[in-house]
Amino acid sequence: MKKRLIGTVLCAAVVVGALSGCGSKDTANDNEKKTIRITYSAGELDGESKDLNVIFADFYKDHPNCEVVLEEGGSALMAKIAANDAPDIIRTNSILDLPTYVNKNIIMPLDDMLKKSDLYDEKDIFPVCIDCFKYDGKDFGKGKIYGLPKDWGPSSMWVNKSMLDAKGLRVPTYDAPITFDELADYAKKLTVKEGNKVKVFGYSNIESPNVTVETMLNLIGKSMYSDDFSKINLKDEDVRKAFKYVYDMKVNGYTQSPLYPMGGNGNSEFPQGLCAINNFGLYSGSTYVKNPDRSVDYDDMILCPTPVMEEGQGAKYTAGPVGATISANTKDPELTFDCWEFIHLGIPAQKRANAGFNLPIKKSLAENADIKNEFQKRNFDTTVKYAENGEYTFVRSNPYVAANAVESIMEKYFTPLLYGQYTFDEAMKLMENEIQLLIDEGMAH
Repeated sequence: MKKRLIGTVLCAAVVVGALSGCGSKDTANDNEKKTIRITYSAGELDGESKDLNVIFADFYKDHPNCEVVLEEGGSALMAKIAANDAPDIIRTNSILDLPTYVNKNIIMPLDDMLKKSDLYDEKDIFPVCIDCFKYDGKDFGKGKIYGLPKDWGPSSMWVNKSMLDAKGLRVPTYDAPITFDELADYAKKLTVKEGNKVKVFGYSNIESPNVTVETMLNLIGKSMYSDDFSKINLKDEDVRKAFKYVYDMKVNGYTQSPLYPMGGNGNSEFPQGLCAINNFGLYSGSTYVKNPDRSVDYDDMILCPTPVMEEGQGAKYTAGPVGATISANTKDPELTFDCWEFIHLGIPAQKRANAGFNLPIKKSLAENADIKNEFQKRNFDTTVKYAENGEYTFVRSNPYVAANAVESIMEKYFTPLLYGQYTFDEAMKLMENEIQLLIDEGMAH
């Protein structure tokens, strides 16, 4: 395998299939333009440009017959995979997507190629970035490596200090995070309503009930799934309590929902003072800087650890960064790896770090990030502290059923629940029965 370019490239596409096989400069007698299909969006790649020719300029120097093209991901991905037409590089949410992809042999392990890479040094990678893409069929952090994050950050949230001060609420810190119960109290006190409309949301959280519930359960060593993932149990007292927590936050308008919609995802509302707490990490700070309607002072935007379950616990972070994997059906694995490597370990990673978007996965890039904006630099340094010292946990995801299918079923019954069309017990039973059917089908195949 030839020496790698120092650069990073994000290939976008979500289907298992036909890589036409980008020709590298070492490919003899082949002048035909070859295509690498990826599902990353152009804006995710380097934080500076959306022009693929600019983003991949250095990659193309070494692979003159290659062309990187972006393809649709999201809901179209599984259909492409089922049709044996997956992209070569698949945008992958580690904790949500990886179990299904590994279980169904959709992606290939990268261990052997990583060993030959000049850009990959395990000692220079934040360990959690390896562990969240290392999976043995049951547990993260074990088994083979199937990918890496594009960039990442420990789970964290933004608080508006002035709003908290006005209600006599303390700002969470690394040594003294708040609990989920405290967060609910904060959200209630910080929410401002006018009639049936929410003027200011106490808390913005776009995570699905599935992720929030599993996060809460994971922090107490539990899950809604059995140890072997063959059963889902929504009758368990702690599982019901977690779902009830999510329901109460939404039905009361303390966070956004179909009942109380928010115009955006919190990233536009928070810097305008329209929500007091935003459950996004470091990346959001870059959007605040660009917001033309920002009215909140930078000194009032504080990045804090996410909640813990029990008072007195130190900060504990849920790790679930987005990165990419390589299709098991790629026709030229080595060439596709070159492109994957360029995106995650090379120039694009450095450019995104310099823009303050998120942490690069390489410690050396984080240490040398040249961030000009003081607000972003402050939050970048805070996140590096969390990354180096934090304790991490991985939310469990069932390998027998796609995470988006579970989310769809939960939303199918959760939204009518908010409008009173089901009782809480009815909704829980319906969700459990339907998800169990999918698990049974997944195990049978």
